[in-house]
Amino acid sequence: MNKLFLALTSASLLFACSKDQKVVKNLEGEWEVTKYIAAGEVVEFVSSTMEFESCKLKEDDCDGKWEITDSYIDFNGNSVTDTEIFNLTYHVSEGGNEMFMTLIDSDNWVETFECDMELDGDDLTLEFQVEDEMYELELERDN
Repeated sequence: MNKLFLALTSASLLFACSKDQKVVKNLEGEWEVTKYIAAGEVVEFVSSTMEFESCKLKEDDCDGKWEITDSYIDFNGNSVTDTEIFNLTYHVSEGGNEMFMTLIDSDNWVETFECDMELDGDDLTLEFQVEDEMYELELERDN
């Protein structure tokens, strides 16, 4: 009985790991952020893209970047367009339903998020919580 339990447990872990790796392969490429909801408010950007690089999950976290271009009016009334690039690392787990993402900005600010993830073909949704506020990113593969 113990051998059967061990065999079934090992098989389910192997299946989950291979599914996580398959999701990493499917994430590879550039994604356009089509909707960003922060604490219940829709956030508008000029453009926002995420890029996920493929990797072997057994070896390390995967790399990527998040680029956000925004425009605003400064104190002098001038229109300013600004681009911020966050380097990121990510790790997929729970059979492809969870992503741990760490963002690092140019000032070395670092934040790690545990995201619920749904990947459906060329559509990706990431949901995460910061303190008591919920955040959601909807992305589409940039073909």
